[in-house]
Amino acid sequence: MIKKIEFYLEKTIFNSRWILTPFYLGLVIGIFLLFIKFVQKLVGMMTYVLDAPVSDVIVDILVLVDISLVARACHQFILQ
Repeated sequence: MIKKIEFYLEKTIFNSRWILTPFYLGLVIGIFLLFIKFVQKLVGMMTYVLDAPVSDVIVDILVLVDISLVARACHQFILQ
């Protein structure tokens, strides 16, 4: 009787990981969207970098670093 309860409990816990699948798929889509915004910001930055003040360029580079770090954190979370 105990073995049967233990078996079903283990099976339930193991199969419950599929409940998180939509969340992981959402994170993968989020990483893709961050990639699009990264490329958009990079291309936009390249069009005006010669005319922009240094402070604007630094802020834009920090935005790119921020996007990269958020994407890396999401990726690490998905891999766990």
